[in-house]
Amino acid sequence: MSAYKEAMDHQRDLDIIQQFERYSLIPEDLQLASFENYLPDHYSKEDALKKCQWFAENFDNLTGFHSLLLKGSYGLGKSHLSHSIANYLKNLGKKIIFIDTPSLLRMIRQSYKDSSFSESDVYRLCAEADLLIMDDIGAEYVKQENGKESWASEILFQIITSRMDKPKVFTTNLSSKELSSKYGTHGGRIVSRMMKGTRLIEMEGKDYRTQAW
Repeated sequence: MSAYKEAMDHQRDLDIIQQFERYSLIPEDLQLASFENYLPDHYSKEDALKKCQWFAENFDNLTGFHSLLLKGSYGLGKSHLSHSIANYLKNLGKKIIFIDTPSLLRMIRQSYKDSSFSESDVYRLCAEADLLIMDDIGAEYVKQENGKESWASEILFQIITSRMDKPKVFTTNLSSKELSSKYGTHGGRIVSRMMKGTRLIEMEGKDYRTQAW
């Protein structure tokens, strides 16, 4: 491959990664998320902070596991911590894809009519990134069709399968049973592949977004 073509391919990948960021509509405060400005108010949040920071700092030397799943109710800071991991590793030159799951599916739908990127581009970059972060998995709408796999379930199954032995970070407010039920026939296999090589971090506490309500 010529240096010119390699540079062009690299730039195209960067452009598509920016598409992920645009589709995720990441709020400004989350874009600035870091381990330093995460303020835990519960021991489980303190534990989550320590584990996520350790994961980022030891990313190139992980043994025994390679992925994380942050599980807890809304407003506990799961997205903040996962984006802190992303920002830390981006500063080290890692190729990171951070996207919330509903936006990922919306992006793939858009690829059918947007010539700037294709569905295969989305799959490839999800598979090849140094780290894929899938925020709020389970929040997307999944149409049940007599127990058969919906389009959304098939997409998630393919992407998660493509990263079976590669680093991932998931966040969700659903249990494994709820996720399995949500995704129909594919549900059990999706959850099984999510959890292979993955450490579960459970978070509790108050929803910081509604404390002043």
